[in-house]
Amino acid sequence: MAHHSIFDAWFNFGTFPRIYKQMLQWTRDHGDVNVVFNPHPLLRENLRNDQYPGLPMAAYEQFLRDFTALPNGNVVEHQSQYGFTAAADVILTDGISSLYEMQVQRKPIVALLRPDHAEFTQVGQRLMRGVHATSDVVAAQQMVLRLLNHPDELRPQQKANTKQWLQNEHPERAIVQAMIDEMS
Repeated sequence: MAHHSIFDAWFNFGTFPRIYKQMLQWTRDHGDVNVVFNPHPLLRENLRNDQYPGLPMAAYEQFLRDFTALPNGNVVEHQSQYGFTAAADVILTDGISSLYEMQVQRKPIVALLRPDHAEFTQVGQRLMRGVHATSDVVAAQQMVLRLLNHPDELRPQQKANTKQWLQNEHPERAIVQAMIDEMS
């Protein structure tokens, strides 16, 4: 799950331009692992008209063609991610919302974080205790492989992190309120 904040401003979470070649090769090398690439819709917008230096839109489109040509590669764009994430065994992401959304789904999460990303709030820091985080793509890939074959030791923390949201009929309201309270 690739975030759109690829520029060196704002949240600084997006890693795609820095790692896409490595992810393509890793997917090639691990034919026994089905990999679904799910970019944030605004990633395409940020790459459109060659806005990101070093990754022209033509290279992005070629990546998508190369990735979907792999027998174990697929791309999900312009549709809901939740069915795919519900079916996933592990989530590898540099996105922000997936760091908590996938905890609600009880998925092992590997976060590939840029060293210069925006600081987490106190709530964000607590949520990160339910996430395997690294700033190194090779380490992230190794974490994914480990989590495919071993139980996630962070699941109890994820349950604790999301307990207050899942105890009522509309957890999205509690999530939004917690975000508003944190920003106030």
